[in-house]
Amino acid sequence: MTIGLRCVVAAAVAALAAPGQVESPLIRVTVNLVQVDAVVTDSKGRQVTDLKAEDFEITEDGRPQKITNFSYIRLSPSPGAVTAPAPVKLPRGAVAPPPAQVEAKREDVRRTIVLVVDDLGLSFESMGEVRRDLKRFVEQQLQPGDLAAIVRTSGGMGALDQFTTDRRLLLAAVERLRWYPGGRSGLSAIEPVNSGRGAGQQARDQEAQFRRVTYSLGTLGAVSYLVNGMREMPGRKSLILISDGLRLRSTLSEGETMARQHLGPSAWDRDERVVEALRHLADQANRAAVVVYSVDARGVQTLAPTADDTGHSDMRALINAGRGDSRLIGMLLDQEGLQVLSHETGGFLVHDTNRIDFGLGQVLKDLEGYYLIGYKPDASRFQPRNGKQADFHAIKLQVKVPKLHVRSRSGYFGYEDPAKPEADRFAAALFSPFTSSGVRLRLTSVFAEAADARTTITLMLHIDARDLTFSTEGGDRQATADLLAFTVDERGRPVDKASYKADIRLKPARYEYALGAGLVYTSSIPVSQAGPYQVRVAVRDTATGRIGTASQFIEVPDLKKRRLALSGLVVDSPAGQAQDREAPGVASFRVFRRKGALDFTCQIFNARLDRSTRKPAIDTEVRVFRGQQQVFATEPRRLDVASAGSARATAKGNMPLGAFEPGSYALQFVVRDTLAKESRGVAAQWIDFDVIE
Repeated sequence: MTIGLRCVVAAAVAALAAPGQVESPLIRVTVNLVQVDAVVTDSKGRQVTDLKAEDFEITEDGRPQKITNFSYIRLSPSPGAVTAPAPVKLPRGAVAPPPAQVEAKREDVRRTIVLVVDDLGLSFESMGEVRRDLKRFVEQQLQPGDLAAIVRTSGGMGALDQFTTDRRLLLAAVERLRWYPGGRSGLSAIEPVNSGRGAGQQARDQEAQFRRVTYSLGTLGAVSYLVNGMREMPGRKSLILISDGLRLRSTLSEGETMARQHLGPSAWDRDERVVEALRHLADQANRAAVVVYSVDARGVQTLAPTADDTGHSDMRALINAGRGDSRLIGMLLDQEGLQVLSHETGGFLVHDTNRIDFGLGQVLKDLEGYYLIGYKPDASRFQPRNGKQADFHAIKLQVKVPKLHVRSRSGYFGYEDPAKPEADRFAAALFSPFTSSGVRLRLTSVFAEAADARTTITLMLHIDARDLTFSTEGGDRQATADLLAFTVDERGRPVDKASYKADIRLKPARYEYALGAGLVYTSSIPVSQAGPYQVRVAVRDTATGRIGTASQFIEVPDLKKRRLALSGLVVDSPAGQAQDREAPGVASFRVFRRKGALDFTCQIFNARLDRSTRKPAIDTEVRVFRGQQQVFATEPRRLDVASAGSARATAKGNMPLGAFEPGSYALQFVVRDTLAKESRGVAAQWIDFDVIE
């Protein structure tokens, strides 16, 4: 990534007062305080929020504890709060308005939610249901104030880069979910019955058990990584594990299963590696204040023999032998690990529902608030005996009011939370889902095709020069700033990254010009494949350490599919206005005076050609939105294409701004190819801009 610097004209934005951050109380485990969170519900599952400290009793290892800290934390939106927009079903061929842009601020986050799709443990059948229902959940149930991420257990360790309030990023994550053939689940949600016997079947059973244990440990390891990364996240923190199951007990062959059914599940073998990993994961989640919920993605299943059950000459004999009960026990065993993990961290298991999004709705309802209860533990609880590892101390919380139910964390290991290490604030700011405004920035990213036919993302970063510290040397003004830029693809993998130290030296006149105009850094990033990308930039004033960050989502279309596509929109002031310091409007800053106008440019790709004229027949429309309300629109207009024989064209337009009140807007450019099928002949791009007096 190469970065160049130039001074341009742009209005400096008004100073932004940094609001005080509102953090949710941290759930701690120290020698002076143990805090647990709890949810109380009535017989109908509704939360009870008006209890007092004397309504609870808490014990540790069976010993009563005196409650020293008590509060109820309410997370449900206030009556006047903005709710998520209802989904609108568009008529065929209609173009949806641009999404409302919401800047993620730490103090605005009510809930941090990680949806973990356990593709290491999901069948092909279940994965299709997960994709369908997760899309519905993102579109219809996530609320303003919800910071969310969608992560696969096989997806590597770049997952924490994707916490966002942007629904487009979340929907892109849903679209890339795929069945993982190498995992511990097959094609069907319920494992078929196989009547194989002998050494060959025994070897297959051993291989299946090895895969089950290995990938169960992989699932728990991925969840552990996420929980650790959520320690410093704000709001009520929850992790929702969507899986076909997580077994804590060994798989038994068919003969062994039938012989040992009368003993009950408690007598079955447990795999201690999985149990130990789960126990420590639960303790880690409790210390990070993360509630784990689980969803059995299999839904309601028939446990009777099916066409997938092969190899049995007498199916009636199979049923009479109790094989149906064995299948039920197998399903319950799959749910056991999910149930235990949720119970130990104060969550619950959602099962027997064919609509996963309904189950997720139950989780959101449970996250509306919680009690925070603390007590002072005995110091001896943190002293390991005989040099062994720290003991586990069981916590039991009960509510004295009849007919109420309480859920809370099960306990902790007797060691104190480690001190928080000093982190690299600059790098942390780059990867944080929240914006920093110590140095005010505005980022514009556009997709385009270079002269050599390479696909590129062009970045334009505007920096408010007033936030940099300038000194005087030899009559010139000098400042130094550090820049970090990072681009990730849909899998969270880095595409390009760069670090750059900007030594800025300006003549006095140029310095005065920059204070009003700002500074712009430009960069071009080649990308090898189509798909969604996220660009993140951080700038630090070297003298003061102030940091500013900006990020933007951009979709790169696949031009090889021969579908109509558009480059990014570039907006600017008309020629002559861009040099007027009192009329800002450069492409990077996107701020325009009301008395002026706005120019825009866009490239069109893969247009069909008329057989007679060898020219495209393209209609264009311009729409402007303020929020989700359309405030301006043009009638369809045929684009004048001068040259023949090319499936590419350039569209340009001009729009006076006198009728627009000061505020933030989104310009949407819609293109229709009248020679193509409707499903392949409509494309749209948009860009946001501000109007000032």
